[in-house]
Amino acid sequence: MFLLQIPEAELDIIQKDQKLWVWDIIRQKHVILTPEEYVRQELIHYFVEELGYPKSRIGVEKKLEYTSEISKRTDIVVYDAHLNPWLLVECKSTEVMLNEDAWAQIATYQSILQAPYLALCNGIEALIGAKNQQTAAYELIEGFPMYPN
Repeated sequence: MFLLQIPEAELDIIQKDQKLWVWDIIRQKHVILTPEEYVRQELIHYFVEELGYPKSRIGVEKKLEYTSEISKRTDIVVYDAHLNPWLLVECKSTEVMLNEDAWAQIATYQSILQAPYLALCNGIEALIGAKNQQTAAYELIEGFPMYPN
Protein backbone atom coordinates (compact mmCIF):
# COMPACT_ATOMS: atom_id res chain seq x y z
CA MET A 1 0.00 0.00 0.00
CA PHE A 2 1.30 3.45 -0.73
CA LEU A 3 0.11 6.95 0.01
CA LEU A 4 -1.69 8.42 -2.95
CA GLN A 5 -0.12 11.68 -4.01
CA ILE A 6 -2.07 13.10 -6.89
CA PRO A 7 -2.79 16.76 -7.62
CA GLU A 8 -6.25 17.88 -6.58
CA ALA A 9 -8.46 18.17 -9.64
CA GLU A 10 -10.54 21.23 -10.44
CA LEU A 11 -13.92 19.55 -10.23
CA ASP A 12 -17.04 21.27 -11.58
CA ILE A 13 -19.34 21.14 -8.54
CA ILE A 14 -22.82 22.65 -8.35
CA GLN A 15 -25.55 22.66 -5.74
CA LYS A 16 -29.02 21.55 -6.79
CA ASP A 17 -31.94 20.26 -4.72
CA GLN A 18 -29.89 20.85 -1.55
CA LYS A 19 -27.27 18.35 -2.78
CA LEU A 20 -23.84 18.74 -4.29
CA TRP A 21 -23.38 17.44 -7.82
CA VAL A 22 -20.15 16.97 -9.77
CA TRP A 23 -19.66 16.93 -13.54
CA ASP A 24 -18.38 13.55 -14.68
CA ILE A 25 -16.14 14.06 -17.71
CA ILE A 26 -16.63 10.42 -18.77
CA ARG A 27 -20.40 10.03 -18.38
CA GLN A 28 -20.93 13.63 -19.53
CA LYS A 29 -23.46 14.46 -16.83
CA HIS A 30 -23.73 15.70 -13.27
CA VAL A 31 -23.82 13.00 -10.59
CA ILE A 32 -24.41 13.31 -6.86
CA LEU A 33 -21.15 14.03 -5.07
CA THR A 34 -20.86 11.27 -2.47
CA PRO A 35 -17.55 10.61 -0.68
CA GLU A 36 -16.91 7.64 -2.97
CA GLU A 37 -17.80 9.69 -6.05
CA TYR A 38 -15.29 12.33 -4.97
CA VAL A 39 -12.52 9.72 -4.96
CA ARG A 40 -13.70 8.36 -8.32
CA GLN A 41 -13.71 11.82 -9.92
CA GLU A 42 -10.26 12.70 -8.54
CA LEU A 43 -8.87 9.47 -10.00
CA ILE A 44 -10.55 9.98 -13.38
CA HIS A 45 -9.03 13.46 -13.67
CA TYR A 46 -5.62 12.12 -12.61
CA PHE A 47 -5.80 9.35 -15.20
CA VAL A 48 -6.77 11.73 -18.01
CA GLU A 49 -4.83 14.89 -17.10
CA GLU A 50 -1.65 13.46 -15.58
CA LEU A 51 -1.24 9.93 -16.97
CA GLY A 52 -2.73 10.51 -20.43
CA TYR A 53 -5.38 7.79 -20.30
CA PRO A 54 -7.82 8.43 -23.17
CA LYS A 55 -11.29 9.41 -21.94
CA SER A 56 -12.77 7.20 -24.65
CA ARG A 57 -11.11 4.17 -23.00
CA ILE A 58 -12.52 4.74 -19.50
CA GLY A 59 -15.77 3.17 -18.33
CA VAL A 60 -17.48 4.38 -15.16
CA GLU A 61 -20.16 2.53 -13.17
CA LYS A 62 -20.58 -0.14 -15.83
CA LYS A 63 -22.91 -3.05 -15.15
CA LEU A 64 -21.19 -6.40 -14.75
CA GLU A 65 -23.17 -9.64 -14.83
CA TYR A 66 -21.64 -11.91 -12.22
CA THR A 67 -24.30 -14.63 -12.38
CA SER A 68 -27.73 -14.74 -13.99
CA GLU A 69 -29.18 -13.47 -10.70
CA ILE A 70 -26.41 -11.16 -9.56
CA SER A 71 -25.08 -8.05 -11.25
CA LYS A 72 -22.65 -5.49 -9.88
CA ARG A 73 -21.28 -2.15 -11.02
CA THR A 74 -17.59 -1.54 -11.52
CA ASP A 75 -16.28 1.86 -10.40
CA ILE A 76 -13.69 2.43 -13.12
CA VAL A 77 -12.49 0.17 -15.92
CA VAL A 78 -9.77 1.39 -18.26
CA TYR A 79 -9.64 -0.44 -21.59
CA ASP A 80 -6.63 -0.98 -23.83
CA ALA A 81 -6.53 -0.14 -27.54
CA HIS A 82 -8.30 -3.43 -28.33
CA LEU A 83 -11.06 -2.57 -25.82
CA ASN A 84 -9.98 -5.30 -23.42
CA PRO A 85 -10.14 -4.47 -19.69
CA TRP A 86 -6.66 -3.24 -18.77
CA LEU A 87 -7.09 -1.60 -15.32
CA LEU A 88 -9.91 -2.27 -12.89
CA VAL A 89 -10.33 0.27 -10.07
CA GLU A 90 -12.53 -0.01 -6.99
CA CYS A 91 -13.06 3.31 -5.23
CA LYS A 92 -13.86 3.69 -1.56
CA SER A 93 -14.53 6.79 0.49
CA THR A 94 -11.66 8.20 2.53
CA GLU A 95 -13.14 6.71 5.72
CA VAL A 96 -13.00 3.13 4.38
CA MET A 97 -9.87 1.13 5.06
CA LEU A 98 -8.38 -0.87 2.22
CA ASN A 99 -8.60 -4.38 3.63
CA GLU A 100 -9.30 -7.97 2.64
CA ASP A 101 -13.04 -7.33 2.28
CA ALA A 102 -12.42 -4.56 -0.24
CA TRP A 103 -9.87 -6.70 -2.08
CA ALA A 104 -12.39 -9.58 -2.18
CA GLN A 105 -14.90 -7.25 -3.86
CA ILE A 106 -12.50 -6.30 -6.63
CA ALA A 107 -11.41 -9.94 -6.98
CA THR A 108 -15.04 -10.83 -7.72
CA TYR A 109 -15.10 -8.34 -10.59
CA GLN A 110 -11.69 -9.49 -11.73
CA SER A 111 -12.87 -13.09 -12.04
CA ILE A 112 -14.94 -11.87 -15.00
CA LEU A 113 -12.88 -9.02 -16.46
CA GLN A 114 -9.34 -10.45 -16.19
CA ALA A 115 -7.58 -7.08 -16.34
CA PRO A 116 -3.77 -7.16 -16.00
CA TYR A 117 -3.93 -4.35 -13.39
CA LEU A 118 -6.15 -3.97 -10.32
CA ALA A 119 -6.41 -1.05 -7.92
CA LEU A 120 -8.19 -0.24 -4.68
CA CYS A 121 -8.21 3.40 -3.72
CA ASN A 122 -9.76 5.46 -0.93
CA GLY A 123 -8.31 8.79 -2.05
CA ILE A 124 -5.54 8.63 0.54
CA GLU A 125 -4.00 5.24 -0.04
CA ALA A 126 -3.96 2.83 -2.94
CA LEU A 127 -3.28 -0.85 -3.43
CA ILE A 128 -2.28 -1.53 -7.03
CA GLY A 129 -1.57 -4.99 -8.34
CA ALA A 130 0.03 -6.07 -11.60
CA LYS A 131 -0.56 -9.60 -12.87
CA ASN A 132 2.56 -11.74 -13.03
CA GLN A 133 2.32 -13.59 -16.34
CA GLN A 134 4.23 -16.65 -15.06
CA THR A 135 2.31 -17.20 -11.81
CA ALA A 136 -0.97 -15.40 -12.65
CA ALA A 137 -0.75 -13.85 -9.17
CA TYR A 138 -1.01 -10.11 -8.59
CA GLU A 139 2.06 -8.35 -7.22
CA LEU A 140 1.78 -4.97 -5.54
CA ILE A 141 3.34 -2.05 -7.41
CA GLU A 142 3.78 1.60 -6.50
CA GLY A 143 1.88 4.00 -8.67
CA PHE A 144 -0.64 3.60 -11.43
CA PRO A 145 0.73 2.17 -14.69
CA MET A 146 1.28 4.31 -17.75
CA TYR A 147 -1.30 3.71 -20.48
CA PRO A 148 -0.05 1.24 -23.11
CA ASN A 149 0.62 2.68 -26.56
